[in-house]
Amino acid sequence: FNPVETKDSVIPAPEEGETATFIYVGRMKFEGQKRVKDLLDGLSQAKGNWKLHVLGDGSDFEKCQAYGRELNIDDRIVWYGWQQYPWELVQQDIEKVSALLLTSSFEGFPMTLLEALSWGIPCISADCVSGPADIIQPDVNGHLYQPGDIAAFVTLLNKYIAGEIHIEHEKIPASNDEFYQSK
Repeated sequence: FNPVETKDSVIPAPEEGETATFIYVGRMKFEGQKRVKDLLDGLSQAKGNWKLHVLGDGSDFEKCQAYGRELNIDDRIVWYGWQQYPWELVQQDIEKVSALLLTSSFEGFPMTLLEALSWGIPCISADCVSGPADIIQPDVNGHLYQPGDIAAFVTLLNKYIAGEIHIEHEKIPASNDEFYQSK
């Protein structure tokens, strides 16, 4: 395993009535492995108030930004680019997170999921090859959908935005104890 460190605190969810806040942490690949196009397509179809914070860079960074503008959702997206310490930025600048989003078609080992869970952040992830199904426990620490199934992704987004899904952020880190360095 690629262990993560335990944290002293969790990053809370937005309060009821506050804007749903999603994060994406990773390389910017429009299609192919990371499927950021799916991420943006899904969010463009989501209902209600939401915001997306994107931490990452890559060969398709500008293409992803342009697609967000094309979908007319760019006013809801904050693009940070590459961050040496992304979780410090999340903790200090974003402060409250509804869920981390992962739309990959495949992963080696999705460390981003484990890192998010260690901060108490639930994950909405494509159930891609290598990893997510071993990490994500539905209704405990997040939810899975089949890669490329935008309708299922949108359904999950809408439930998080509407506050229909209640996962206690304080309980999430314990859901993956076997991945922590101290265990």
